[in-house]
Amino acid sequence: VASPLEVTVNFPFLINGVALFDLAATSVQVVVEDAVEGIVYDETRQLADPIGINNWFAFFYTPFALKSDAVFTDLPSFAAADVTVTVINTDGDVSVGEMIVGRIEDIGVTLQNFTFGIEDFSRKERDIFGNFTIIERRFAKVANFDVFLENSDVNRVFGQLAKVRATPTVYIGAGDKPETVVVGFYKDFSILRTGPVTSEMTLEIEGLT
Repeated sequence: VASPLEVTVNFPFLINGVALFDLAATSVQVVVEDAVEGIVYDETRQLADPIGINNWFAFFYTPFALKSDAVFTDLPSFAAADVTVTVINTDGDVSVGEMIVGRIEDIGVTLQNFTFGIEDFSRKERDIFGNFTIIERRFAKVANFDVFLENSDVNRVFGQLAKVRATPTVYIGAGDKPETVVVGFYKDFSILRTGPVTSEMTLEIEGLT
């Protein structure tokens, strides 16, 4: 559709997180307006990714890559507020694959040794002469996180994950690293009690997209 694309949602319960996936856009703005306090949040994220632009030639002649996902995890805790999301593309039409709003739940601290990748559903077969038949299909993100948590939080985290075992959920390994943001289901999780105070959890995520 033509840029900008603006959507406003209002739910009676608390919303403090917004995630957008498969974007064709250059920036995303989120505004939260409370009926009493007025505008309590106004944040814009630029989606241009400067990684790889490390000299003046690249700056002027290499097109910036655009991030396809954006997450906002710091919305103030106001129930029944208007949450307005504006998606802008200065280079043409705008598109959004999926927008998810909801409540952020903290399940621990992601450790540095996480892994991520994709599961490819394309078909690639070789015949008896060595020639390939390739049918390109969709792919989905996958991620594996090691998470540090306090033993006092184990029961709460166990209950939270059990509740969403069959519910598509946004998992955020690190908000500033879009590659660690996956919407989908956990395939498996296990918690290892490493001492009298702390535990470590492994969490394996299968993405829908």
